[in-house]
Amino acid sequence: MIPAGVSEIRGDSYQKRSTLSLFGSIRKDPEKADVAALMLLAGRPDFNIIGSSQRKKARSIAATWIGHCTFVVQMDGGNFLTDPIWSMRCGSFPGPKRVVPPPCELDELPSLDAILITSNRPDHLDKTTVQNLGNRAEWFVPLGVGEFLREHGVTRYTEMDWWESRKLERGATVVCTPSQHFSGRNAKDRDEALWCSWTVVGPSSRFFFSGSTGYRSKNKKGSRQDRDLLDRQDYGRENGVAIGEFLPKCPAFRQIGRQYGPFDVAFLPIGGYGPKSVMSAVNAEPLDSVGIHRDVGAKCSVAMNWGTFQLSDEELLDPLRELEKALIDKRVPESSFLIMKHGKTQII
Repeated sequence: MIPAGVSEIRGDSYQKRSTLSLFGSIRKDPEKADVAALMLLAGRPDFNIIGSSQRKKARSIAATWIGHCTFVVQMDGGNFLTDPIWSMRCGSFPGPKRVVPPPCELDELPSLDAILITSNRPDHLDKTTVQNLGNRAEWFVPLGVGEFLREHGVTRYTEMDWWESRKLERGATVVCTPSQHFSGRNAKDRDEALWCSWTVVGPSSRFFFSGSTGYRSKNKKGSRQDRDLLDRQDYGRENGVAIGEFLPKCPAFRQIGRQYGPFDVAFLPIGGYGPKSVMSAVNAEPLDSVGIHRDVGAKCSVAMNWGTFQLSDEELLDPLRELEKALIDKRVPESSFLIMKHGKTQII
């Protein structure tokens, strides 16, 4: 059953698709040249940078991109791990193979204050990684996800509903905030658990982590030709204006921005959107991500959900090209929306 309050967030910006349609569009292996480029650029984390002489300002956040939606975020003396997946395959079918290996081992991570999970889907809650991390830190998960953790030996967890908050020992407050997505580890348990985004408010800094989310929904009705046109374009254009501007938007992000923004940094998805006529309701494309960036009041955003697993039918590096176009279209400076390299640690 869909948890109470979800329909209010999804509203007109969401159109339900069958589970098979959402997972039935995995494309062929990514281009070898694209994989080689990502491997060449990948680096090694520096989890000590936030406390070193390289720290340039008092209100610094250090982010290390492990891949997909997995980050180590270091802020106000605390270390946060998001949607961790270290496996070389995504899912249990087996799913798509990882394009760039994890840049470090789990035992190389710094001490963790919290592990933040946005969904029970396999690319956000990886069974092997859960078992290996165990009770190393407190897990914060949306309602209904605790049972999975218990089944795999985790007892240190807190289940939370949207808008609930918990204060940590180091002074940061973790808030379970809404998103426009879905849950389910297979075709039989769709939407039986909640999904979420996370807001973390520290004594001097704050960040927003969206997880996978949609923003608007393209109408799948109409001719195949019309749907193909929508899939090729940024919602299509009419008199020079993106048609997407007239589509209903998920109201959650403006609400989050009003209540907790502005954010020093937001971690937002830019991939997993193809075909757009199927995936747009649950996975934002770059044009949507720029909208979320503005809605939550992010001073800076970091792109995620691209370049690690080939989960949808856009090319591996298409999200980067579309993000560049979206930033130009919306007159947002490139410096406000960062593209990180796998394994690199960056002060934000």
